[in-house]
Amino acid sequence: MLAERQRSSLAVLFLDLDRFKHVNDSLGHSVGDQLLQEVGKRLLKCVHGTDTICRQGGDEFVILLSEIDHLRAAQQVAEKLLATIAQPYMINAHELHVTLRIGISIHPDDGRDAEALLRMPMRPCITRKN
Repeated sequence: MLAERQRSSLAVLFLDLDRFKHVNDSLGHSVGDQLLQEVGKRLLKCVHGTDTICRQGGDEFVILLSEIDHLRAAQQVAEKLLATIAQPYMINAHELHVTLRIGISIHPDDGRDAEALLRMPMRPCITRKN
C-alpha cells in the first residue's frame, strides 16, 4: 500500500444514501439511476483529484481520501459531502431529497490494508437530517 511506503495517512469514507429505495420504488429505476448519476457528480465536486470515488452497489459509495493528515480533515470532507448531497435534486420534474450516512476509517489507526479498513466498524456515522 502506497500509504505504508510513504508513512502517510489516508481515510476511507463509506457512504450510504438514505431514502434511495423510496425513490426507486415510487418513481422507478430510471429516475433512481439518474439520481445516482447526479449524486456521483456532486461527490466529485467535494474531493480532490487525487481521491477515489467508487459505487459499491445499490446506494453505497466508498471514497478514498489519499492525502489527509488527521481524522479532522476526513471529518471536514464528510461535512462538505453531507451538505452538498442534502441539496434538492430536480429529475424528470420531481424534486428529490436524499441524505447520507457516513462512516470513516483511518489508515493506519483502523487498519493497514483495504480489507481491514472496509471491514472494521467505522467511527460513528455522521448524519445530517433535513
